[in-house]
Amino acid sequence: SARDLADQDLVDDILAMLADSGLDAAEVVVEVTETVFLDSATDSAAHRGIRRLRKAGVRLVLDDFGTGHASVTM
Repeated sequence: SARDLADQDLVDDILAMLADSGLDAAEVVVEVTETVFLDSATDSAAHRGIRRLRKAGVRLVLDDFGTGHASVTM
């Protein structure tokens, strides 16, 4: 969630675990909820967390696609 990614301690922990384990960051996938992308502030804490993870090579995927704010209704 946006709240989780805004917690820089969580991002630090993920990056530290990657460094300690020697696991290739490209092998790690973090699912993020669509609400992370609804924040229009591109410099929000959650967006900074996403950028740090991506810069490290962690892959991010969108969860809940087709529900909530991202859904298209007819």
